[in-house]
Amino acid sequence: MTIRPEYRGRGIMRKLVIQALDRARAMGYGAVFLGGDPKLYGRFGFEPSYKYGINHVKGIGNRAYADGCLVCELQPGALDGVSGTTSYYAGE
Repeated sequence: MTIRPEYRGRGIMRKLVIQALDRARAMGYGAVFLGGDPKLYGRFGFEPSYKYGINHVKGIGNRAYADGCLVCELQPGALDGVSGTTSYYAGE
């Protein structure tokens, strides 16, 4: 997610992320995954997915990249017993 420079600092991204997480929770999703800056998205409860035993195909053995593969558990325990590898096409 990005906000045009002239609109930054107004809380727009915060509102969008919170609304998206609230909507996903209301729809019954247990977790949300994304790729991004852990410092930025950590404010919203996102953590590196490897902490849950879920790695990204490029993150295995590459801690710097793995830190950017994030998950936010929306329902407590939703990721209990879940493990595996995620993959997505990012135009590479």
